[in-house]
Amino acid sequence: MKNDRLQLIPVSNFLLSLTVVVSLAACAPAETATPVSTNTPTREVLSTPSTTMPTSTPSLTPTTAVPSTVTATMPPTSTLSSDCLKEVEDLNLTFDSLFSFLYPDIDPGLLTYFDSGGSAVCLEAALTRLYGSQLAEATPEPVKARVLEVDVTDDQRLDVLMGVTIPYGNGYGEAHLLAFVNRVEGYEAQIVFRRAGAGSAAEGLYRGGGVLIHDIMDLNRDSVTEILFSVSWTYETDVFIGQWDGTQFASLIKQYDEEYFQWLYWIAVIEGDIEIVDQEDDGIFELIITTKPYVPEVGMRPKRPRTEIWGWDGASYTLTEVNYGQPEHRFQAVYYGDDASSYGDYENALALYQQAIFDESLLGWSQGYSPDSPDPLVPDPDEWPRLGAYARYRILVLHVFRGYLEEAEIVYDSLQTKHPVGSVAGAYAELATTFWDTYLLTNSLADACDGAARFALERESEVLHPLGTDFYGENGREYAAEDVCPFK
Repeated sequence: MKNDRLQLIPVSNFLLSLTVVVSLAACAPAETATPVSTNTPTREVLSTPSTTMPTSTPSLTPTTAVPSTVTATMPPTSTLSSDCLKEVEDLNLTFDSLFSFLYPDIDPGLLTYFDSGGSAVCLEAALTRLYGSQLAEATPEPVKARVLEVDVTDDQRLDVLMGVTIPYGNGYGEAHLLAFVNRVEGYEAQIVFRRAGAGSAAEGLYRGGGVLIHDIMDLNRDSVTEILFSVSWTYETDVFIGQWDGTQFASLIKQYDEEYFQWLYWIAVIEGDIEIVDQEDDGIFELIITTKPYVPEVGMRPKRPRTEIWGWDGASYTLTEVNYGQPEHRFQAVYYGDDASSYGDYENALALYQQAIFDESLLGWSQGYSPDSPDPLVPDPDEWPRLGAYARYRILVLHVFRGYLEEAEIVYDSLQTKHPVGSVAGAYAELATTFWDTYLLTNSLADACDGAARFALERESEVLHPLGTDFYGENGREYAAEDVCPFK
């Protein structure tokens, strides 16, 4: 593989060009043009790669009688028709030349091809008949490609959307998703997504399936066309939504990765399914992602099943709800309650906090315990009081946030009675006092939360550490001071 072929397009240049690998999995050429569906789907499902080696490319399977925009069948490698052969002969396409044809610059011959009326169908057929490998010991594999004529800029002129995945061999590959925008003066090349070069991001790119175009439609009722596509490795699928902003394609997904301190412009899915659903029947589609339980790597904590709902907030698609299902351990009820509270699902948060306090069927935990250990779990007797006290404190905060001050006072008094200062969970009673007294003094939730965060930081060994990875290890999560009172 060629180490000098890695190109990462800066986000400022194109928000969908990312530091990940892509291939176009939807790559069935046709003898006649395949029109892009203009019908609005009501529900579609994408199965994403398993953490085990898949045997086939992920495919889009509608769960209702809705036409799929693109199928994910492997292309035949038959010879070109005489008409197509004549159309593409000036491009001089070969497997080896294809690498320099698309990278680092797009060959101007492609623009000439489209300007002169070249067929998308013929170009797709020419690409998919190419066959080879960059690794001498690897079995040759066919190029995957999809070339569509569709108006992606909403100017009533047909543009060209082209995805190409080139095999390096042994499942590795590089991929490009390009748009050729039909301007009055001629076609203009735009890089929608590109990943080329050696490295871990190339691993499993070709075998995983690569780029799959799911739909080209108005997803958020803003009268502008969006491109919904995904990028699949053997271990992960990343979901993208791109929209033409007049000069380039911009991402409608933006989230901050607090673990790696960077902005992400895609949704990563491992061991899960993605549904495109108009839940409110209002013409605005949501993405519903359901993940299955899995262990990502040896030594890492198991991932519990969860359902994420990504909705349109007027500017981008953001995570609006997370549902983990029923907790098994008491600390999970607390974690899920905190998550529900963060996403505005306050009734569910209240129910989960109450479950953490009262449900005797929830399992406990012990510091240093591992689910892989042959030794039985012997719960720490102090864990339930600590989690119960913290859950009562969070109910207090939730009541204040919602304006239920009489209920808040009842919870506060109960917390002080059951977990007095000096008891194993007394620090949470003191935390509650700091919050409650500050709120009564200032009538400001922001001031009360700031006071609680300062207390949590000063007493982190008693407040934060028992909630997080210090006690629960890789099965826990990191708690920062501001997490104990996220309302402002």
